[in-house]
Amino acid sequence: MVLSSACNRKPLSCVEASPNTVQLGQETVITDCSENSFNNELKTGEGGNFSNITSKTWSYFRPGTYNISLKAFSKRGNKDDTYYQNIHVVPPDSNKVKGRWRLTTFEQREQLFVDYSINLFENPLILRDTLDETYTITGDSLFVKHDTESFLLFLNEYAIDYDYQNATIQAGESFFEIVLFEDTRMVWKGSYVKGYSLLYLSRV
Repeated sequence: MVLSSACNRKPLSCVEASPNTVQLGQETVITDCSENSFNNELKTGEGGNFSNITSKTWSYFRPGTYNISLKAFSKRGNKDDTYYQNIHVVPPDSNKVKGRWRLTTFEQREQLFVDYSINLFENPLILRDTLDETYTITGDSLFVKHDTESFLLFLNEYAIDYDYQNATIQAGESFFEIVLFEDTRMVWKGSYVKGYSLLYLSRV
């Protein structure tokens, strides 16, 4: 009995996210650091579920605090332990969003049902187009300049009403979510009947 118990020890669950404070779309590495564990279950906090993964590179595309959980099981599966780790996803400050941006690429991606285990940039690609539009964003307006005859969002070059709240942009009647933000580039997510659209912008 002693030998049997030793072979089926209670696991010690452990999970780490590095870094644990990230910008939208920034990668974090989630590591299973459990001991005496088998067939572990990882939940990323927004719907992603994985099994038997020692390390997972992951990105979050909406701001907020997510509770990562790692459930570890004993060899026989009749003992378990769960550990939790928070990760904070920070939206860009409104002042960082302001400035001149060039829209370079437009994509449409198919998403007939939501599977949070699939990265936003990995769903099936329906369309990709190269564009050249310049957006100048101020506190309350977005000025559009068509640098070529190929344009996407707005038929005329003019200033439209603009508002920004918690990673959501309202430009006229259109709404977009910022899903990736860095100092020199950002990606907007828009609506599309079979899934969603992605707009890639680079700072000018």
